[in-house]
Amino acid sequence: MPDALINEFSDKGFFSFNLNYTEFSEKKDCELTTLFLEQQGLESIVILDHYQLGIEWECAIKKKVRHLVVIDDFEERAHDCDILIDKNLYEKINERYQNLVPKDCKKLLGPKYAH
Repeated sequence: MPDALINEFSDKGFFSFNLNYTEFSEKKDCELTTLFLEQQGLESIVILDHYQLGIEWECAIKKKVRHLVVIDDFEERAHDCDILIDKNLYEKINERYQNLVPKDCKKLLGPKYAH
């Protein structure tokens, strides 16, 4: 995440962190994120916007947080999240993600969620 974006989050009262590792792997990212969340001892809300992190990461992290929010726009990907945000405009938008998210997942779909 660029420093300017981290600073903008901080200025608005949000906490963000960067995981530092040399080679990306979903497993390593999950381990480091889990460790960080356990060390913080917080009831956190995690917002995920990353195409390389999938449902296995989400399942593991969701157990550690109060809410998991996923930002995505690939209808064919399954998610284990509490809230899914897809800001794009599609025909039959309310049919998107059927059988790809938990039944109790709140879907925020459409351009009105772009901001």
